[in-house]
Amino acid sequence: MRPAVKPDKEEYYEYILVYVDDIISVLHAPMNIMNEIKTRFKFKNDKCAEPEIYLGARLQKRPVGNKFCWTMTSVDYINAGIKNLEEVLKKRRWRMPKKAFTPMTSGYVPELDMSNELDANDTQFSQELVGMLRWATELGRIDIFHEVSVLSQYQASPREGHIEQIFNIWSYLKYDPKLTIYFDPTRPLMNYSTFKSNVENFQELYRGAIEEMPHDKPVARGRPVITTAYVDASHASIKKTRKSHTGYVIFVNRTPIIWYSKRQQTVEASTFHRSILP
Repeated sequence: MRPAVKPDKEEYYEYILVYVDDIISVLHAPMNIMNEIKTRFKFKNDKCAEPEIYLGARLQKRPVGNKFCWTMTSVDYINAGIKNLEEVLKKRRWRMPKKAFTPMTSGYVPELDMSNELDANDTQFSQELVGMLRWATELGRIDIFHEVSVLSQYQASPREGHIEQIFNIWSYLKYDPKLTIYFDPTRPLMNYSTFKSNVENFQELYRGAIEEMPHDKPVARGRPVITTAYVDASHASIKKTRKSHTGYVIFVNRTPIIWYSKRQQTVEASTFHRSILP
């Protein structure tokens, strides 16, 4: 990353993404920096063009309203994974469900699964499949993130029921392989009146609270953006330990940039309790 200046003198930053031998330039005039790099290094096949595939994800420009924005989809990676899985299953005793409408079977509780433990070969097979699914979540399949995170907890000694649920996720992806993330820079339409309800209750609990801002905060540059976080927890849903599973997605404007799903390490009680007396 390095500072740059557009023709209108507005300062911004240009980004160079490097992964092994793949390079992506993100800025208003991307060929400027790429031509500079070409003077020092030789590109494979001397090719420098708009990206199509990056780390297994397909990148495309698509129309959004009266403009275009970049998109990312893992459909190629998913289809390749399903094709390989179906070839492997021809030589094994396992079978994928014909069609799955949800990533995990409704009502299935992995921590209560008492089916037979897998042998060493099937355990390795299960771990490989989960690893592929975890990379699919990195490429934007947020819709299976929770289920993959839950099943990942049992990969040291998985059972037959666990690997069957892994096949269920793959079956779900087979019949719904297309999920696209749009890197939409427009600001979301937020109904802020929703956050102003029951103000008196917050004033009672946090009387006189004022957000403190750093005295030396930098001057804002460029266009303003809105950061939005959606978070939830499964509140003691793990039946053996009564621990919870936390998940969140963070957006910059209309684009998801960070997603997370993980079991909580401890059992937490409420931080406060408020009683309403008659």
